[in-house]
Amino acid sequence: MAIISCPECSKDISDKALSCPNCGNPIKANQNKTTKWLISKPALKRAFSVDDLPTSINIALTFALSVVALFVVYGIGSAIWERTHPKQDPPTTEMQQSLDKLDRGVKNPK
Repeated sequence: MAIISCPECSKDISDKALSCPNCGNPIKANQNKTTKWLISKPALKRAFSVDDLPTSINIALTFALSVVALFVVYGIGSAIWERTHPKQDPPTTEMQQSLDKLDRGVKNPK
């Protein structure tokens, strides 16, 4: 790493710097190297692309909202089912004996 002089403000800066830390002047030689490196690494550029971020967020939000909507629909459906189909008490022993007699009478009529 060498020290070079900034062409704009004449301060000493690193030859690896993209811009001067003092005045912000871009160092053209290093910007070309960086741009060339990014262009030569398409997989890395694709993996960290800012353009894909909104799509990823939209997919995640759509999935999350779909799951929430599914739970809401299930909850409403089960509440309606419970109101329209009330649970019946199990038959008492007398009622069960009467039903058994009726079942035997239907199966084996005399």
